Formats: sequence, C-alpha cells, structure tokens
Amino acid sequence: MDFNDFKKRIERVYASIGQMSTEDYQKQIRWKPGTFEFSFGSKENATDESKVVSTISAIADLKDNIKNKMSSVGLKPQLVEDEINKSLYLQLITDLDNQQKHGYPLTKSKRSGLDPLIKNVKSVVSFTVTQSDNFISFDLTTGKVTPTGAVAKGEIDAEITDSTGKVICDLDELITTAMSTWENFIATHKLA
Repeated sequence: MDFNDFKKRIERVYASIGQMSTEDYQKQIRWKPGTFEFSFGSKENATDESKVVSTISAIADLKDNIKNKMSSVGLKPQLVEDEINKSLYLQLITDLDNQQKHGYPLTKSKRSGLDPLIKNVKSVVSFTVTQSDNFISFDLTTGKVTPTGAVAKGEIDAEITDSTGKVICDLDELITTAMSTWENFIATHKLA
C-alpha cells in the first residue's frame, strides 16, 4: 500500500465512509399478540461506535495528506489550517479525532470551542423510494424485507452535541459537509 498516493488516500476515506451503511443489515420481524415488532441493524453498539470513530479519524487524517500535497506542488500548507479554521464541520472533525486520542475534554487545542460529543449512536434503516408506486414488503413468516423499486439500507446514525447536550448536527451532516469542504478545497487548489 502506497501511503503517499494522494488519490488512493481519498479512496480509503470514502471506503471508510461507505462502511457506515450497508444493504446487508440484520432484520427481524416478530409477531406478538396484537403487535408486530420490527428490529433492524447492528446488535453491538461498540461495532457501530468503532465505525464512527474510524470514519472521523480517516477524515481528520486528510489534513496532513493535503498539507503534504500542497507542499509538493509549491503551495503553502498553512492554507489547510486556514480552511479548518473557516469550517465548523472540519473543526468538529478535528476536535472529535483529538478527543479519541487524548480524552475528553481537550485541554490544549479546541478548534471548535464547543467540546463536541458523539451521542445516541444507533443503527437505523432508511428506505428510499424513487417513484410513487414503489413499496417495501415485510414477510411476517420469514422475516424477509423486500424493497420493490426502493432501496433499503442499514445506516449508522448519531448526534453531534456540544458539552451542554445541545445538538450541533447529525453524523451524516458532519461527514457530508466536511468531505464536501475538502473536495472543494482540493478542486480549488488543483490537488487531484
């Protein structure tokens, strides 16, 4: 594996993000007198938490890769730090990654100033339909879930809060916006 290959590094980040959702998720349907019980997703919270931490770390680690790429093409690496300072989402990624390494709350550098926390990590199922006649069927005898013309995915969801518990954003917004910011930065500076 070539750790200096910038494009491969970005591919590995997207692979990490991709592990946050799957179409192969656990599902159970149980009949109880008078009610149906539906259960989806992972049964081990530590597995979901590990995927969240790995994805956040992969995005945070891009900082050094982008700085190295900037230096190799004669641009100032400080521009990377400036970009982080302009983006709340990159600041949150940086703080969460540093907390994973150094503990909570951070005692030195707090990029966001919010002491962010990852709360309510859970597996959820999202159903996406593309037309009005799409549907999802649940077979109550086999427990099989069949999306017809629709996509069903198991995803990991969480909230990003400040130290008081106030929600800043959800995990998907954090990851999507942070990566969009890096993609725009990379395109602007013609690094890829």
